[in-house]
Amino acid sequence: MFPESGPKPSITSNQITPISNAAKNFSDLRKAAKEKPQYLFVHGQMDSVVLGYREYETLYRKLECYRDLFWKLEIADRVSELQVAPEKLVSLEEAVGEQSYARILAMDPDEIADNELFDVE
Repeated sequence: MFPESGPKPSITSNQITPISNAAKNFSDLRKAAKEKPQYLFVHGQMDSVVLGYREYETLYRKLECYRDLFWKLEIADRVSELQVAPEKLVSLEEAVGEQSYARILAMDPDEIADNELFDVE
């Protein structure tokens, strides 16, 4: 979904902690992580990143926003493709097969309440 390569974060030496020191100085590590991400190394290799919760929450929200945007763009691209070449349209029955289509038609749409299906705020 997202590219494997791209720019990597810049890391300063005061953000690097060998894993052997992390447990001994966890309180300091946690405090430092509230200011900037802290990078834990094992045998000279990056292993983990410790973030303050606010930073994590910000990154999580941004990621969810980008995921949502990605899907909207994907849908828009597919709609655009079908507007150019409507012969590519396939019926639901063709897409899922005759048996699955029959099961879909047999479903009772009111069997499950909307508030059980969706996050209602």
